[in-house]
Amino acid sequence: MAGGPIESIVIAGRRFTTDGEDTCEITYSGYNNEVKPNGDGTQRIVKSVHTGAIEGLNLVIDPARDDMEFLKEMQDSCEFLEVSASLVDGTVINGSMQLTDTIALDSKEMTAEVTLNGTCEKL
Repeated sequence: MAGGPIESIVIAGRRFTTDGEDTCEITYSGYNNEVKPNGDGTQRIVKSVHTGAIEGLNLVIDPARDDMEFLKEMQDSCEFLEVSASLVDGTVINGSMQLTDTIALDSKEMTAEVTLNGTCEKL
């Protein structure tokens, strides 16, 4: 088993490499569980659905490819985007997601931090 950054991610058909020293959080789609008491002293489980997420991922931005403009166009769309991320150990994460939160360019590092929400699961 090896840990490390997401090596690359494909968002709506466009491949982005990521910051090699970066870390991000990946949450698979699924359920939150809450245990609630019943009046007779027993308990029950209440489940609620939560979306998957890839949070805090820094994409390397290439101005020659108009990467920031592409990300803005994708975020402005009303559709979910097909996403596929490759982890350093070969794991592939797929999903139908949308870019959420503000996308800002770090002009020194030439990266932009993104958050994606939607369905997210290991392939």
